Amino acid sequence: MRISICTKILLFVTTITAAFAQHSPASPGPHNPSDIDGAWIKVRWSEDGHYYHNMLTREDRDELPDHLYQCNEDLISKTCN
Repeated sequence: MRISICTKILLFVTTITAAFAQHSPASPGPHNPSDIDGAWIKVRWSEDGHYYHNMLTREDRDELPDHLYQCNEDLISKTCN
């Protein structure tokens, strides 16, 4: 079976894009640990409950890291520290 040159080019571009477009977590960059600790927000699920999201590192957790204070239940979309 013959494959056209256009198909070969499209397959090559798709393969290269897939190889280099892998998602990786954001690096800490110029942020110090106190900036990272202060970037946690509480996000409510649509039904019930919540999780915590760090806006700098893009990390999601069910609970805050142990060294941070727990947020109030009514606090949402505000820094938890």
